[in-house]
Amino acid sequence: MTERCFIGKACPWEIQETLQLASEVGALTETNLLEYCRNSLGVDCGGFLANYWGESCPHMIDVAPTGSNGILPRGFWSNDKLWPDVMSRRRQNAENVSPGDAAIFFKDVKDNNPDIAKQRAGGKLIEGTGSEAFHIGVVNNAGFSGKQLLADSGSASRAWGLRVRSGNRFLRRGGACHDVRR
Repeated sequence: MTERCFIGKACPWEIQETLQLASEVGALTETNLLEYCRNSLGVDCGGFLANYWGESCPHMIDVAPTGSNGILPRGFWSNDKLWPDVMSRRRQNAENVSPGDAAIFFKDVKDNNPDIAKQRAGGKLIEGTGSEAFHIGVVNNAGFSGKQLLADSGSASRAWGLRVRSGNRFLRRGGACHDVRR
């Protein structure tokens, strides 16, 4: 279970148990606690969203649920094995975006269609072949300024305002969404 703490996917109780174990075996002390946490533990964007939504988090009934070792931003967008109703959860317009939704960031969207994924060759992405989902965040707040949806998403280390453009897609909490340009 503790491995998820070191790959950015852990939920709070897993981090707590890892810190307790490290303390019990002498790897962690009051003097190195902060350094240990900064250098060894953390939650990435996909891990944060999965935990926020309660998805793919181990529990007593299923210690290794589907996606427990990570869900990439594209997986939140289109993984119909994890979420059979994923296509119906895509936001159809900007007015429907609300706090708790996820914002998926795509770049190089081909033909304005994020479902066309960038192809790989030799382990590298091929430019011009499709979109790349590179980040996902939870929408904290959403509102309009003129004709643009403004949404914010952030972390402890940074916060930013998001202006919806062709690269941003939103999904309803618990699923994925569609381009919300107006």
